[in-house]
Amino acid sequence: MKFFSTLIKFILFVIIIFVLIHYKFIEIPSLDVFSKSYSEIIIICLLIFINLVINSYKWWLLLISFRYNISFSITYLIYSVGIFFNNIMPGGIGGDIVKGTYLFKFIKANQRTKSLLTIITDRIIGLHSLISISLASGIYLLNTNILSEELTYIINSLLAITFVILLFIGSTVFYANNVKKFIYNNLNTKINKLKKIKEIIIKILSALEEYNDKKLLILKCWLIAITNHMIFIYCFLIMVRILSVEFENFEIITFVTSSSIIANSIPITPGGIGIGEGTFDFLFSSIADNTGIISNIAYGSIFFLTFRVIYVITSLIIGGLSFIILKKPLNKIEISQ
Repeated sequence: MKFFSTLIKFILFVIIIFVLIHYKFIEIPSLDVFSKSYSEIIIICLLIFINLVINSYKWWLLLISFRYNISFSITYLIYSVGIFFNNIMPGGIGGDIVKGTYLFKFIKANQRTKSLLTIITDRIIGLHSLISISLASGIYLLNTNILSEELTYIINSLLAITFVILLFIGSTVFYANNVKKFIYNNLNTKINKLKKIKEIIIKILSALEEYNDKKLLILKCWLIAITNHMIFIYCFLIMVRILSVEFENFEIITFVTSSSIIANSIPITPGGIGIGEGTFDFLFSSIADNTGIISNIAYGSIFFLTFRVIYVITSLIIGGLSFIILKKPLNKIEISQ
């Protein structure tokens, strides 16, 4: 079954690449472009490595906030291995499963819930900060009269999503105790599977209660995520310059890139292939059409080359090395007293 599943994913991957090239969502430029811009490519790779280190640090802050005696080096190795699997599994969630698996192996059995919660919290903070960047840059662009009605609708949708996420965080983090009591007192069941699900939810909510006293930590991690996303977005601006795209406005790159990365996380295709490119091409071309900009490349190529080629290859190499280096610690990781 695993073989056929892998084969189907590979065939799907090939079909999507063919469609992207055939319908001119992406173009593979001449290698001369990169041979003349090797210093810029090195800068992008370096920024991607910095991006991984900063993200690892953010997750480490969440782990040590629960007093886990885990080193930053171990956290970095687990995180980068997770990124390795994020790039080969649908929707970018495979890495979270891998990180959770390592935590289960490394941490004492009765102290795992809070550690797994940090993965969920880290994902929420990262997504919320990315949506915030897309929303802020989109609102800024509203005043420039270069957005079509479709893009205005997208920005309004992002505003609604941001509000829902804020509401979710508020209800689960700051009112976790009330939600836990409601579930415990009202959701009674005799079905064993549902009982286990109920117990897991209550454990997670119990752990979430501790974030009531960690508001400054959440804010710090959110600001780190904002900074990290902006570093990554700058990589796309470098690629725009490498490809000699006439329009290289940083505000537009920020909006288009952040929105495309959000779309890319939707688990429809392996690694989101085609989703991010299509979104990037649609948003960038819509803005370009309104401003009269004409380019000789497909705008989706910017996303494909920066994210699929450079980011994926760099993170696979870094994550692969971490996968080789990472060993089970001699002593179980546990919460310090």
